[in-house]
Amino acid sequence: MTITHQHSGYTAGPNQWQAFLSCWYKAYQRRHQVLLSESPDYPDLPILSKYGLEPAQQQVTGDINEAIDKLEMSLGTTLPKSYKDFLLAYQPPLLEPNVVYGWAAAIGLYAPVQVGRAGILEPELVRIYEEIAEEKMAFRDIETTDENYFVYGIEQDDVTGRTRYLRDAIVVGKYEDDSSALILLYPQVKTADGEMEATILYHAGQFRAPSFAELMRQLSFYETQDITHVPPYSQKLLQGTCADKLPMVNVWWK
Repeated sequence: MTITHQHSGYTAGPNQWQAFLSCWYKAYQRRHQVLLSESPDYPDLPILSKYGLEPAQQQVTGDINEAIDKLEMSLGTTLPKSYKDFLLAYQPPLLEPNVVYGWAAAIGLYAPVQVGRAGILEPELVRIYEEIAEEKMAFRDIETTDENYFVYGIEQDDVTGRTRYLRDAIVVGKYEDDSSALILLYPQVKTADGEMEATILYHAGQFRAPSFAELMRQLSFYETQDITHVPPYSQKLLQGTCADKLPMVNVWWK
């Protein structure tokens, strides 16, 4: 079983992204004020580094369209629609490190010129993963079978993964200050409508979603709600939050 025959559920466009990102940004600001009241030194390191404009204010510039074209050419692949719609709506600025407690942390979504393959942008991290995989392969096959790999939503096991996908993965951002906390697209795994599997890595595993849009819905909940664990969160739990601004249709995962 794979997901090549499954539709990702993504049918939105830049306007829906605008509304979603605006809601996310405002909800994060409210949440951060609460955290500041509890701990005045709480760091401000949001995934969204600028305010999301409302749909009526949307201005898609030629520069961002040209940047997307150049990015696809440099990667040698067609990017998924949900990610390109995000770029059109958000037009991410260059991600610059913020100094917190004396060290620099760069958290957020990359500008198109910063996006690239993990093997090029994060060679040391890829090397470590591949060495660990090689050591474990001496004892057993750690590359997850299709039956276990192509499971999404809350039923997914966070230790399922395929190290062989990492070197060619497309790094589009970071969601925490940990060196391995990357936001990735896996071009090796695509849905029937061309969406790429989207992933967040963390030190003990990863969370994989059928599309960049679904991954961002999950990250919006992670950053704006009083919750301590990384995704996945159930579709039921996302209801009534900013995720509703970027609705999915005919969802086939829980």
